Amino acid sequence: MPFALSMLEEGSGALCLVLMLRIKEPWIVGGNFNVVSNWNEKKGGRMLDDGSMLEFNSFIIQAGLNDISSSLSAFSWANNQFGCKRIYKKLDRVFINSEALLPGIQCSFLPRVHLDHMPVLVKVGNAEVKIGAFRFQRIWCYHEDFSEFVGDFYKAVGYSDDLINLHVKMKYLRSQLKI
Repeated sequence: MPFALSMLEEGSGALCLVLMLRIKEPWIVGGNFNVVSNWNEKKGGRMLDDGSMLEFNSFIIQAGLNDISSSLSAFSWANNQFGCKRIYKKLDRVFINSEALLPGIQCSFLPRVHLDHMPVLVKVGNAEVKIGAFRFQRIWCYHEDFSEFVGDFYKAVGYSDDLINLHVKMKYLRSQLKI
């Protein structure tokens, strides 16, 4: 089980979040998280526990994780039963932080062979990573055009996914404000 989730289950979620948010270099974490993030990620079996789903999604948002395996529609796990006893779930994921959002990064599931989980393949292209600190300057708030400048970014049309939309807008705003 990935370190982050095992810490979360042991009640150390706050410590884990602090560690994840302090790492400002590109990083990746993946594996069997043993929980689905929405109802469409399970087929067959009993009803899902909304509590674990909500807790998992909350953790993803608070940690600022980007699920690069989310566009893959495959159920990554099966219980290897037959007929009406067969259950499929998407339990395996790959997350990256915002510093690792590179154009060349790709994720795919490989065929399940003699296992209950599908292996995940992550390819990282040869994109150049620019690392630089961004520091918000409070003095910007006092500039006469600041509110309008920032407001224009939020009014712009974006992606349908609210979190991706916010992330993209914040990243672009950061590039425009950076000195």
